[in-house]
Amino acid sequence: MRIYISSYSSDCTYFKCQYDITLVAMQLMLVAREHGYETNPMAGYDASKAAAEFGLDPEQYIPVMAISIGKPDPSEVVPDTVRYDVKDVTEFA
Repeated sequence: MRIYISSYSSDCTYFKCQYDITLVAMQLMLVAREHGYETNPMAGYDASKAAAEFGLDPEQYIPVMAISIGKPDPSEVVPDTVRYDVKDVTEFA
């Protein structure tokens, strides 16, 4: 994903921009799920190489995360996951 830096004030830091774009990414992932797609956010990639590959101007755009989007294979059996009861994993003081 990318953000347009010049639309932010000059005091906006990378982390402020990252906060905004992760909210956009969350909405994209929720909408994709609603339309039958699965998503996977990814980090740990070389952002400068990704920007170069997509021809992004480094003065205007910052790669923040990659998101894979696709339709799941309906024939694939998805294993059950373990979900803990909220009382087992939280404690309120």
